[in-house]
Formats: sequence, structure tokens, C-alpha cells
Amino acid sequence: MTLAKAALSNRRVFVRVPGSKGLPDGLTVDAAGFVWSAQWYGKCIVRYDPDGRIEREIETPAKQTSSVAFGGPELTDIFITTAAKSEPLPVMPPGYDPLNGFFGGPLYRIRLGVQGKPEFKTKILRLGARTC
Repeated sequence: MTLAKAALSNRRVFVRVPGSKGLPDGLTVDAAGFVWSAQWYGKCIVRYDPDGRIEREIETPAKQTSSVAFGGPELTDIFITTAAKSEPLPVMPPGYDPLNGFFGGPLYRIRLGVQGKPEFKTKILRLGARTC
């Protein structure tokens, strides 16, 4: 089957994030099939079980967590990226202050003993570029 003929099926909503909890941003999946989401404006990362229920929530010092990924030799370190510059948008949670507080900037690492799985490697080429 070619990509042009592929079709999605059995679509469903995996999880609904209340507006007061921020916006789901960068995601990854661990070796057990749980989805990890950085919550932009939410000051946390969230681990969802395969049915979309919250299994755990880990607060960060940064109001704008942007992504999460596994790393380290055994893929048991969780790396969390954050954004240093305030990005006020119309979808900010009620009461969110885009002018004050610590928005982020640092990269955080947490060792929870949860194992990730390798990410897919992607090869992106510029149009007209030659491959080696």
C-alpha cells in the first residue's frame, strides 16, 4: 500500500485536557505504552495509561513545559524542555499570568526508573539535495 492510498480508521479521542490544566505539547511513549505529555502553561508533565487515564503528574518549576523525551544509556532518564520567553495566547488557562513568574528555559532531567523506547530516526532532505 502506498502512502497516498493509506487511510486512518478507528479514530477516537485519547484524552481531553481541561483548559485549566494547560495545553498538551510535546509527547513521547514509554516502553510500557504509556504516553507522556508536556503541559504548556500547565507547569508539569503527565503520564497517561493506554486508556487515556492519568497515571501520574510531575510538576516542574517552569510554567511553559514544551516537550519530553527519554534518554541515557538505558533510556530511563526523562528530559523535559521548557521555553524561557512568555508566549501569551488566547488559549491560556483562566488566571494564567503571562507577565510574571518563571516561564522556563532550562532542560530538566528526572530519573524515575521508567524505561522509554528508542525514537524513530528521520531523514529529512532539502528539495534537490543529493544523498550520499
